[in-house]
Amino acid sequence: MICKVTTMHAKHMLSCVHTNICSLLSTPSHCGYQYLIMFIDNSSCYASISPLWQKSKVRKLLKVFITQAELEIGKKVKALHSNREGKYMASYV
Repeated sequence: MICKVTTMHAKHMLSCVHTNICSLLSTPSHCGYQYLIMFIDNSSCYASISPLWQKSKVRKLLKVFITQAELEIGKKVKALHSNREGKYMASYV
């Protein structure tokens, strides 16, 4: 059973951001994208989804997302969670 309501949310925007890389269908998109990367803020539930040609571009998109989010919100990303890589501090990036 999947619980649709959670009681564990970050109190402040960007204090916890979740990320995941999704493989697209076996057929690439019409522009040749094969992956999607998602960033979801735990506090606001704001989601950003970007297409990727290669997984090697993840680091660049991660830096772009963090820079843009921090400028718009006026706060720093505190923690980044990934379903495969565990928990990383923003200073890792």
